[in-house]
Amino acid sequence: MLVCTNDGFTGVGGVLLPTEVGSEVVIQTPGYETSTERNTEVLGDIMPPCQSLIGMRSPTGAPGTAQSNRALAESGTILPHRGIIGGRELDPAVHSWRDPAGKIIIKRVS
Repeated sequence: MLVCTNDGFTGVGGVLLPTEVGSEVVIQTPGYETSTERNTEVLGDIMPPCQSLIGMRSPTGAPGTAQSNRALAESGTILPHRGIIGGRELDPAVHSWRDPAGKIIIKRVS
């Protein structure tokens, strides 16, 4: 899961593993969203680890939901994540990313 999103994640599937000991495969992974909830960018709608990791609290004092909010429900279709766009409680200069959203390194050790 991508921190400071309510439904963003990154991942990979179908990777050919390294065949020789000491060799590695490096994969840059894009950001996706599950579209289970609208991306409000309000800290009270985001999982609690975001607030403590970035040293912020919601202006309303809301700690984050730690669960889905039915009022923000969407279709559930996986789409590319557009990142943090700003205009609410998250600042794109601090909280956003551009693809790749992650980097996975698989190294063969034996």
